[in-house]
Amino acid sequence: MSFKVVIGIDTSLPPMPKIVDQFTALIQAANREAVANYKRRMINWALQDINVPRATGNLQQSVVNVITQSNATGLNFELFFGSDADYAIMVDEGTPPHFPPVARIQAWCITKGIPIEAAWAIAVHISKHGTRAQAWIDDGMMFAKQVGEQEFRNSYARYGITNMNLAGITV
Repeated sequence: MSFKVVIGIDTSLPPMPKIVDQFTALIQAANREAVANYKRRMINWALQDINVPRATGNLQQSVVNVITQSNATGLNFELFFGSDADYAIMVDEGTPPHFPPVARIQAWCITKGIPIEAAWAIAVHISKHGTRAQAWIDDGMMFAKQVGEQEFRNSYARYGITNMNLAGITV
């Protein structure tokens, strides 16, 4: 679950005057700054337990792993948000009754300070009742979009770049 925005120019164009090169350098610098700020803000967001549910910390780390893939190269940039954890959607949406891997429940027990012997009883409970939803993905996607837009607007303004339409964001 991630989103990606890519912009750029046609690199097959003939050589441009020096002013275009200078403008291109400004855009590249603004893109790098905006992506760096996006990554910083989104990682801070992901590491707050109120935003991404935390049991062992693996889900939060998986979100950080995806966010850090965001990049700016040349005139192109990519902003990523999501998780590379196979269970992220199950945490977000909850699950119907099923018998979960007891080893994962044991790891969770250890991090929560619960006796490891309780893992079997917890697994049986989940097999009867499932798990409740802990929605975080939709909120994260909306926040990532807002942060991306804010950081590009701010960065372009700092570099004096105005009157551009950037992937649907008017700067």
